[in-house]
Formats: sequence, C-alpha cells, structure tokens
Amino acid sequence: MSTTESTQAREVRRQLGGRLAVLRDAAGLRQHELASKVGYGRSTIGNVEIGSQRVPRQFWLDCDRVLGTGGILTEHYDAIDAAERRATKDLVLRSGKPDDPPGVDPAMALHWTGMLHLLAGSHNMFGPRQVHDAACREMAVIGRYRQEAIGDVKTALLAVEARWAEFASWTADNVGDTAAAAYWLERALLLARRAGDAPMASYVFMRQAQQAADRLDGARATALAATAATASLTDRDRALCAVRQAQGHALRGDRDACSSALKTAHRLALRAERVPIDDDPATIGRHCTHAYIQAHEGYCLLRLGRGDEAARMLGAVLDGWPADFRQDEALIRTWLAMSHALVNRFAEAGDQASRALGIAAATSTARAMRVLGEVDARLAPHSRIAEVAGFRSAFALVRSTRRM
Repeated sequence: MSTTESTQAREVRRQLGGRLAVLRDAAGLRQHELASKVGYGRSTIGNVEIGSQRVPRQFWLDCDRVLGTGGILTEHYDAIDAAERRATKDLVLRSGKPDDPPGVDPAMALHWTGMLHLLAGSHNMFGPRQVHDAACREMAVIGRYRQEAIGDVKTALLAVEARWAEFASWTADNVGDTAAAAYWLERALLLARRAGDAPMASYVFMRQAQQAADRLDGARATALAATAATASLTDRDRALCAVRQAQGHALRGDRDACSSALKTAHRLALRAERVPIDDDPATIGRHCTHAYIQAHEGYCLLRLGRGDEAARMLGAVLDGWPADFRQDEALIRTWLAMSHALVNRFAEAGDQASRALGIAAATSTARAMRVLGEVDARLAPHSRIAEVAGFRSAFALVRSTRRM
C-alpha cells in the first residue's frame, strides 16, 4: 500500500473514531463509562477516537448496542474494511508493474456523506455549537482531499463539500453568526456550481430565501424562492421552495399568493410520500413533511395577522411533533406564543414562550432566541400576569448569561 493510501486509511479511521466520540458525548457517557460497558479500557476508547488503534468488528457492534445508534458505526467500519481489502487486492494485482499515480479513494465521498448525516442528527438533537466547529474542521480535510482528486472523484467531493458548507451555514444560523451563515451559503453555491450539481445550487437559493424570511425581508425571500424553483427538483425539494415563497408572500401581506404557494407545497409533499424517504436519495430537504409545511403555514397565518387560526394550527402541529427535532420545536413554540399574544391571550403566550425558552437554552438555538426577543417586547406591557413575568425574568437571565 502506498504512503498516500496509508495516510487515507488512517484519516478514515480517525473520522470513524470521531463519530464514536460524537455519539458517546451525545449519550452523556465519558470514555471510561463507555469502556466498562463494552469490555475495554479507557485508553482504548481514547485511542480509537483519535484513530490511532485498530479494534475488531465486535467492538463496533457493542458500541452501536450501548449507544443505540441503529448500527451506523458498524456499517461504516464494514465500509472501511471492505475498502482496505480492495486496496490490498489491487496492490497484489499490480505486483511487478509500475505503480499508478496515487489517488483519492472514491469511497471518501460516501464516507463524508454518511458522516454529515450523523452530524445533522446530533445538531437537531443536541444543538449546533460543537457541531458547527466540527463541520468547519471537517471541511478543511475534505478540501485537501478534493484538491488532490481528479475526474469523477473530484466532482463527487465538490458536491459533498457543498452539502457540508450548507450544513455549516445552518449551524451558524443557529448559533447567531449571521455573517458566517451567509458566507457558508455562498461557498456552498460556488461548490455546487463547480460540481455541476443544479439541485444543490437551487437548494442553496431556497436556504437564502429562508435567511431572508428570518430577517422579515419578504420581497427577497419571494424572489430567491422563485429562483430556486426554476431547477429540476424532486417533489419534496420543490415543496420546500413553495414554503419559502409562502413565507415571503405572508411577510408582504399577500394572502392569496401565500395560500396558493402553501397548497402547492402540500400537493407536492403528498405526491412525495408515495416514495419512501430512504428510496429517494436525490432529495436534499428530507425534513419537508406535511407537519413541517403545516408549521410554516401557521407561521404564515401569524405574519398575516390571523392569530386565532395560527394558534390552532401550531398547537395541532406541536401535539404530534417528533421529539428528536427539538430546535424546530422551540421555533414553532415561539410562533405559537406570538400567535397567542396577537389575540391578547397573554397568559398562554407567556406559558408557551417559557417552554420554548427552555428548549432554546438547552439546544443553544439563536433562531428561536431571536423570535423570543420579539415575544418579550410584545409581552412587556403585561408583566403583571404571572406567566408573562415568569417568562420575561427567565428570558432576561438566559440572554444575559449566554451568547446566542
């Protein structure tokens, strides 16, 4: 095996060890605690997490069992093992022949795609701060490999790097770094275009529309979402574009256009449900479900001044909201609090705002905190109400002690 190939193998093992560390932290276990549960010493866990020690397949099976990962660690161990076996076989077949120029293993693109799915899950459940830093570090590694790659492998790594850059933008949004969020989206757009990945470029436009909506810039949100929708996309990704158009129309006070866009989004999502998510690898915005669209329909009703309707819809959405998507839940509860305040139900507004604050503080989501700032200002004249006073006191404390 060439020096370059050995370096790649070590890097892949380091990445797998990094996944273990993320999942262990997410489970609330220290290295010695995981070690005792899988029958190894703490030093072994530490060495594996930095990629300096090989362990057998049973180790990864046991870690998957203890951490409840659904087998993701073993799956990636098997992929690495298979790649190393192929490399060894290729080396034997090349014996006596001049060495080909060293290249980047095509499996690296698949590896980083899998790791991104893992980080995305950790981001939704546990918050963006550590995950954002990890994503930025990882992109530096991906970039080095991409520079060394040629042909189809280079194109694949460009496409993967674009996905990572978009994810870094999302996490930056959620830690309140709007400049970094804008930078990483522009970077994602550049990489997607270099890769010839038109759907990803359109997805970036959709995300830029979302950022515009967060800034309450309805005109820009509508224009960017319309641009995103011009590409050939899967139904679910087209539904996301329609949701952003609806938000833009709502912010501009255009009820009819908003309603039309939401109907389009629901129709596309219904059609998308005919294909199981796992059988639809071309879709980027897999989170765009009917519940997601209904939540944003509630947001649109709120921005259109229809507080009662918004509160009913958002309350119904939250009743069935998946427990894993805590950051989204925090944001939806802030919208529900605003809806209650809009129709002078201040006690209910304070209660929902307090619940949203608890989740936002636990997951460090700045997007929800920004909206809670709106709620706080709206509720300020009604601080004699116990629920309002409780929320405003807690919000002031959190805002003073955390950089959101």
